[in-house]
Amino acid sequence: TQKWELTYTHTEGGEFQYVVDVQLLPKEANRENNRQVRAVSVRKEKIRVLLADSVPRYEFRFLKTLLEREKTVELKTALQHFPVSREDLFSYDVILFGDMDLAFLTERSQQDLREFVNAKSGGLLMIAGTQHNPFDYRGTPLEDLLPVEVASNAGPGPAAPLGEGFRPELTVDGRKGTSIFRLTDNELEDQEVWNNLPPLLWSITSAQLKRGAVAFAVHPQAGSGQQQVPVIAMQRFGGGKVIFHATDETWRWRYRV
Repeated sequence: TQKWELTYTHTEGGEFQYVVDVQLLPKEANRENNRQVRAVSVRKEKIRVLLADSVPRYEFRFLKTLLEREKTVELKTALQHFPVSREDLFSYDVILFGDMDLAFLTERSQQDLREFVNAKSGGLLMIAGTQHNPFDYRGTPLEDLLPVEVASNAGPGPAAPLGEGFRPELTVDGRKGTSIFRLTDNELEDQEVWNNLPPLLWSITSAQLKRGAVAFAVHPQAGSGQQQVPVIAMQRFGGGKVIFHATDETWRWRYRV
């Protein structure tokens, strides 16, 4: 099996079908599996993003400023409240869900958030925090959304001393399974950039990857034996995807850089 990346940028919006044909090899036994057809929807409208958190922490402010400058994004923010109606929630394409206090969400809102990912095929990014996310979500409708297990763990609180700085290490899935973390056109140059990013100081190091989830980046020191501690992880949930950040310090990668 070989992976091959095809890149093409449409200049017009619309619905398209891509057909990929692979040339037959001599004496090939199965001649029926050399063609794949994929439908691609190209949209001109902006991506609708909701950024929600309990308090305006550094990560919230960094993301708010960054996304407000992004011409392809239509951003709405929510502090200490969450869209109540299912219709409002389903109007977004992506939700960035920070260290939200569940006191600001009804159980119905939590169920709607599950259905936003499961039924609407929405994208959800959950960003850990020192107060609530993810450990307060045990036993709630949000627990299944997380690509990490948190059942018997406790995270470092707000008063915990900052540890020694660390740089997350990209896994094979992070380097080759997605283009999210690609910063240059060259893999060696890309790795050089990652090796020289400003270090992070805080992360949850007690969460474990769920079965079926993939780790894109792991902690370089935390964990024992073969058990790697995920810093960035992803799982599919119904028709959508959920990414979990075990740190709320990606702002450090851009601070004075």
